[in-house]
Amino acid sequence: MLSSDEQQWRQGTCMMLGELEQQLQRTVAEGRIGTPVALRVHLQSAGDGTPVGDFVYAIFMARSLFGNPPERVMVRGDLHQQATALVTYASGATLVVSAGRCSGETSTIQLLLIGNHGIANLEPAPFIGGWPANASIESAHWQKCLSESHATGKAVAIS
Repeated sequence: MLSSDEQQWRQGTCMMLGELEQQLQRTVAEGRIGTPVALRVHLQSAGDGTPVGDFVYAIFMARSLFGNPPERVMVRGDLHQQATALVTYASGATLVVSAGRCSGETSTIQLLLIGNHGIANLEPAPFIGGWPANASIESAHWQKCLSESHATGKAVAIS
């Protein structure tokens, strides 16, 4: 579903993450994949920071695509270098995010949005810019839930 954009990215052209999110929202709104049921995101971000910010933004993005709030989160890995989070939503949809830091200058993203009638696939592609700062009470709560799941090794309810 992102074939024209994929071609552009494969040629080395970077895209802003906000543009990618808008493209996914259009794909869903136009019914090109049916109802979204799963989102898989793999990020390798250059620069400072931790994967937690990547997880929070992916949770926001998935919530808008799924049209439902997140219910549970489970985190595995090292929240300072490389980690994976599984988030389930009220509709039963799932988000799997793998995020880490890389030593290079280029950040990359790979994405697969699965719907009940098709998929939108983005092969590994460079991106520029960062996730927008989500300094809301909600994002602070999600960061706390991510940290709690990481510390306990168990799924944590997001309510």
